[in-house]
This record gives sequence, structure tokens and C-alpha cells, in this order.
Amino acid sequence: MGTRIHTFQRKEPLTTRRSPLSPEIEKHLDLALTFLEEGKNSIEKNSVQASEKLYKAAEESVKLLALHLGISDVLSQAKQRDRRTVTDLEKGVEAISRKLGDWFGEAWDRA
Repeated sequence: MGTRIHTFQRKEPLTTRRSPLSPEIEKHLDLALTFLEEGKNSIEKNSVQASEKLYKAAEESVKLLALHLGISDVLSQAKQRDRRTVTDLEKGVEAISRKLGDWFGEAWDRA
């Protein structure tokens, strides 16, 4: 099977100045990286567990991007309920895609 190369156009320009991350964004980034590593490490041993860990990494990425892009209000309602649903994450993905481009929603669908 050949490698598919995906190109995208960014809707908003990236800034060249790096600002420190908020503690909440740092928390979600750490979780995303932890789940990513755990998922990669368990692929050969337990594909179901690997799939769950990799999904959690994608989920944490949506949360941190929503915070970073200033669209956290989409997920804040879920936080008030003290739980998040797939619908809440989908709303977050849609809001992120409006800022970054359709490629983000396509990537989420693959995840």
C-alpha cells in the first residue's frame, strides 16, 4: 500500500514568537504525549489497548488546541457537567477546524 501525502492550507498564520503554555494546556499536552507513547508501545502486545491509548492522545490534543486557540468555551460546558461526551469533542473539532482548516476534522475522523 502506498503512502498518502496530505497537504493542507492553514487558515490562520502561525506566530513566530513562542509564549509559555498555561498550566492547563501543559497538563493536556503531557497527557497527550503520555497516551501517545503508551499507545505506540502497546501496538505489538495489545492492539485494543493501543487503540484506546491513541484515541485518548487525540482527545487530549483536541482539548489543548481548544484552549490554545481560545475556543475553550466549546468544551467548558462539558467541564461544568463534570464529563465530556463524543458530541462535546466533535464540537471542539469543528471549532478548531474553522480556525485551522478542514484537514483537522479529517485527521480527527481518521483517529
